Amino acid sequence: MKKSVKIILVVLCVIAGIYVSGLVFFNMHYLPGTVIEGIDMSLNTKDEVNSKLSDYADNICVTYKLEGKTIETLSGFVSVDESLLPSTMAYTWPVKLIEEYVGTSSTVAYANQVSSDEEFWNIDESMIAQVIEEIDISKGKEIFFYKGAYLSYENLKDSIIEYTKGNLGNDVELIDRIDEAKEMVSSNEEEQAAIEQANKIISTDITYKDGDISLKLTKKKIVSFIKITEDYEVKIKEKALTKYVENSIAKAFDTYVGDTMTIERPDGSTFDVEIKTYRYTVDVEKESKKLLKRLNKCVDYTGAPIYSSEASRDTPDNYIEVDITNQLVTVVKNGKKAYTTSCVTGKPTSERATKTGAWVNSWRATEWTMVKYETFVHYWMPFTYDGQGLHDATWRSSFGGSIYKYNGSHGCVNLPLYAAKTIYEMTSTGWPVFVHY
Repeated sequence: MKKSVKIILVVLCVIAGIYVSGLVFFNMHYLPGTVIEGIDMSLNTKDEVNSKLSDYADNICVTYKLEGKTIETLSGFVSVDESLLPSTMAYTWPVKLIEEYVGTSSTVAYANQVSSDEEFWNIDESMIAQVIEEIDISKGKEIFFYKGAYLSYENLKDSIIEYTKGNLGNDVELIDRIDEAKEMVSSNEEEQAAIEQANKIISTDITYKDGDISLKLTKKKIVSFIKITEDYEVKIKEKALTKYVENSIAKAFDTYVGDTMTIERPDGSTFDVEIKTYRYTVDVEKESKKLLKRLNKCVDYTGAPIYSSEASRDTPDNYIEVDITNQLVTVVKNGKKAYTTSCVTGKPTSERATKTGAWVNSWRATEWTMVKYETFVHYWMPFTYDGQGLHDATWRSSFGGSIYKYNGSHGCVNLPLYAAKTIYEMTSTGWPVFVHY
């Protein structure tokens, strides 16, 4: 073989090797002259490009305005379409290098293609929710219109997102968007009446509040309860409403064994007790019926839900306090201290100590024999699940002080006969009994 031929072959092999090496490199890196969203991405990897686009997107936003007032700013997120990855044009790398060298490199117009990608704007839906709430509160507008019924939260959210995509970088006057939505409504009188009724229900202002706990029934949630039939009847979906009461209201306001509640005495002093049998739960059935009635009649409400007992999150007006440290039993009735007496509680051992906590005197009896100890008492007022209670102890001649430490009961609260009679007659079944040190 001639020397010149060998040289040509060597050169061709070198060129082929260089081309293949460039092909491998540009399968993972963008070509020279690549510009995306106005940013030079030459020789960058996909990850590097996405990182730069992310930084770029942080500076892009759409500001919503309501009569000149800025409500919320929504940022975009730019991602590169799979069809625009480096590998799709890697084979042209020699041409791009030459163009770059001689200064004739053409800008690769990825910008418009990326911008039109469906994933270009990654808008936080919680921001959309804030915008919708702000419109409704600020303007009092009937925004829930859509194709002969009402514009639901989801419909409005989707419309705002689409409107945003068409107005990148511009202020968006949402009132105009709402007016556009209103134009979708037909002139059917029955339909209009149904829409008007639905919006009255949606505008009902209901806030559940008890103590420090508060839960507002949002317009978005009320919308989810409403159904307009083909005959233009406005119906409230009772199953959905009951589910809300059970999963949201009850969850927020129910108390549980082990929770701590603070009791305020009539003189302003306080003590803490751990909830035992004195606990309160929302009566789901009754509260669902009450909420249904309020919505149907469009009656505003602020207050506590209906509980399944007379318990409340605040200090009750009526209760019996057992103060183990001071060996005192006090009756508070109608919010005032009505009676106080000395007592003897359980001996402070693991087997005999009087159980602390917020209990309920669930039943009572007179002329009663306590089976466990075969002891007869005149007045029996149990409060724990294992038989501790308040009762007279005629076998004792003295009460109070430190007697309980060395001669305490087996857990019951021993009282003088006259005191047991007074407390029995002054209170009734269902009263809370708060036992504490």
